[in-house]
Amino acid sequence: MSSIPPRPVPGRQRIDDGDDMMMRIAAVIVAAGMGLRHTSLRPLPVLAGSTVIKSTTDNLRLAGAELLVVVGGRILDALKRHLGAKNILYISNSAARQTDMFYSARCGLGAVPNEYDLIFFLPSDIPVL
Repeated sequence: MSSIPPRPVPGRQRIDDGDDMMMRIAAVIVAAGMGLRHTSLRPLPVLAGSTVIKSTTDNLRLAGAELLVVVGGRILDALKRHLGAKNILYISNSAARQTDMFYSARCGLGAVPNEYDLIFFLPSDIPVL
């Protein structure tokens, strides 16, 4: 089965390495929800010896994401302390109480630099790719 070639995006240059095309991958993780159903901070519960958000970032890095963009609301500072700064761009959705997940997605997607060819998108409480 032949693969579908990537769609060209205006203003983005592809890295041509012979027959192989190297794709630059970023990921947007939204963690700005109110978490009204949960008593704890939703992305911080333990999962298989790690936290949900740490498992998510680890899995995205294993999948090839070079840049992680984490969009947070009221728990952004806790996420920064927990995850550190290694190739993570933190975006604050200060309007999280008045907006939905898709507004946070727009904030995160808009922060990804143009040199990335592919963007993974995940809510912070979905840790498995």
